[in-house]
Amino acid sequence: MTAETVSRSLGTRRWAGKTNVSDRPSSDPAFSAAADVAAAADRWRRWLTTERRAATHTVRAYLGDLQRFLAFVTDHFGRPPSLNDLGAASLSEFRAYLAHRAGRGATAGTRARGLSGIRSFYRFLDRTGVLHNP
Repeated sequence: MTAETVSRSLGTRRWAGKTNVSDRPSSDPAFSAAADVAAAADRWRRWLTTERRAATHTVRAYLGDLQRFLAFVTDHFGRPPSLNDLGAASLSEFRAYLAHRAGRGATAGTRARGLSGIRSFYRFLDRTGVLHNP
């Protein structure tokens, strides 16, 4: 374990001098989304940090979860999603995302944690009156 160091700023892992691109996001993720979603994600990040006082690792993990979900939705819809797209997302889109993650080797626990981050983002949007997705 001492040979492994995680470069948080680059989102890469180093094993014994070899650098591999990780599926972990950088500390400042670039979201594949329309400007309104990116702005909402920034407000959510600030809320997590200041009002909810979430741990740094939790914030980083949740942002990574959202980043991966938005990248999937971008591929799924063929364009960066807007808040309207996220509000109209159906259960089938969420299931397709979970199947995609499973296909890429994410364990059930990893997928559950990832869904928790996405659910937190949606709850924030609902609570602040930005969108409602039952």
